[in-house]
Amino acid sequence: MIARILPIAGSLLAALVLSLAAGCGDSPGPGAPPPGGFAAAGEEAFYETLNGVAIRDEQAIEWLRAATREKPQEGRPWFLLGMMHLWRVAQDWTDPAHPSRFVQQQVTLGREALERAVVLVPEDTRIPGFHGAARYDEGLILGDPAIVQDGLRVLRESMKLNFLFNSFDFVGVVPPTVPGDHDLMKESLDYIERGLTMLDACTPKICGNEGRAPHNGEGTFLLFGDIYAKAGDRAKAIEYYGFSDAVSSITNWSMRPVVQERIATVDERIAAYRDGDPSNDPMIVGQGGGGCNYCHFR
Repeated sequence: MIARILPIAGSLLAALVLSLAAGCGDSPGPGAPPPGGFAAAGEEAFYETLNGVAIRDEQAIEWLRAATREKPQEGRPWFLLGMMHLWRVAQDWTDPAHPSRFVQQQVTLGREALERAVVLVPEDTRIPGFHGAARYDEGLILGDPAIVQDGLRVLRESMKLNFLFNSFDFVGVVPPTVPGDHDLMKESLDYIERGLTMLDACTPKICGNEGRAPHNGEGTFLLFGDIYAKAGDRAKAIEYYGFSDAVSSITNWSMRPVVQERIATVDERIAAYRDGDPSNDPMIVGQGGGGCNYCHFR
C-alpha cells in the first residue's frame, strides 16, 4: 500500500512535529514567561501561534518543554507541546514527496509528546485522534509502512472513543496522501457521511466557529470539497464548495477567493486527478505548507 501513498504524501493538519533544537537546555527562551509559570506561558504562545496572532512557536516549545520537565505527570503541557510540533510540520512540509530532515525530526517528537499525553489525560478523548494522525504521518515521512499501518490502527481505535471529533483526524490526514480511487479514500468518505448523520451532537465550538478555529466551518467545507473532487464526485464537491462560499460571505474569510476559484475550475481539477499522471494532481487544501492556517488563523 505505501508504494501508492508515498509519491503523493503530505497532509494538513494536520499535521505534526518539532525541532530537536527547539526547547533544548534548562533555561526559558527569549524573554521571560508571564506570571503563571512555564505551562501558562507556553499555552499563551501556543494559541497566539495557532491563531496567527504572533508566530511564537519557538517560545511555545521552550516553555512547554520546561513545563514538562518541571511537572512531568501534568498532561496538558505534553498535549500542547505535541500539537505545536504538528503545527510546525503542517507549516514546513512544503514538498509532500520529499520531507525535510526538520520535518522528520518534528513528526517524531510530536508523536512522542502526544503519546505521553494520551496516558496522562485519558479523559480527553480527542488526544488519541491527534496521536493517530501524528503516527500515520510519521510513517509516511519516514517511509516506514509498519508505522503507517500502526497510525491507521490508532486512528480507527480513537474513533471508538469519540467518533465525531476523531473521524476528522482520519479525514484530515489520509485523503491528501492516497489516490482518489484508493480504499482508504473510500473509507474516508464513509466517515464524512457518517459524521453528517451525527450533527445533533454538534456544538458551535465543535462544528462551528466559536471554538479555537475561527474559520472552522469555511475551512472544513473547503476540505470536504477538495476530497470529493479528488474522489471524482463533482456534485458533492460543488455542494461543499458552495457551503464554504456561503459561510465565508458573512465571515470575511480571507480564503474565499480560493473557494471561488475551486468552483470555477472543478472540472479541470477532477480531470487532473483522473488522467493517470500523479505529478499534476492538485494539492488538497493544507498540503504543501501552511496547514492548520485555513481554519485556525483569525
